[in-house]
Amino acid sequence: MSGEPRAKTNFITPEGQKKLKAELDQLWRVERPRVTSEVAAAAALGDRSENAEYIYGKRRLREIDRRLEFLAKRLEVAQGLRAAARPRRQGALWQLGDPGGRRGGGDLVPTGQGRTSGTPTRG
Repeated sequence: MSGEPRAKTNFITPEGQKKLKAELDQLWRVERPRVTSEVAAAAALGDRSENAEYIYGKRRLREIDRRLEFLAKRLEVAQGLRAAARPRRQGALWQLGDPGGRRGGGDLVPTGQGRTSGTPTRG
């Protein structure tokens, strides 16, 4: 084994990856520059120890920086999932019920047989 810990892979949907990237972009390009300018304006007023705008602005900058670091790390190890052409179900087969009403009027019903409950004729 190597001395470095292996990064954990996080699986993420394409929509989730877009949301994380959008949040990262919003924080980096909009929120952080706005708060930075507010902190700079508050610092120009003088005494920083009693300046609430400066204190809370610096706190907000730390929160933004923590979130940016979290998002960057999460996106770095994220592995996008592709949308499957059809849903996969493990352990169960489904069939369309009889449209004549015998098995639920065209609903999907489980057959009770799947990969783990094979029959000798089907494998």
